Amino acid sequence: MHVEVEGSISAAASVHPTKNEMANARQPDKDWRSDLYVVSRIELVQDEAGAWSGIGGVADVHEDWSPDEDDLTATEFVYRVPEPRQP
Repeated sequence: MHVEVEGSISAAASVHPTKNEMANARQPDKDWRSDLYVVSRIELVQDEAGAWSGIGGVADVHEDWSPDEDDLTATEFVYRVPEPRQP
């Protein structure tokens, strides 16, 4: 089993998986299961030293996760600018 975990302090209507997380979940003919755990409504607390921690939250488990194209929205692309051509 391969597990991806996404967390949010809000209701988490959407999450932002990485390129590698998507590739793992959508790999054809894989011999393992990919599960997505979305933990929402995490409470942030600060201790006396000023360090932050997340506590609580509500877990929503998506077993055998393989995202459909209809559920994906591209939000960013990275364009590698080619080297200038020499005259």
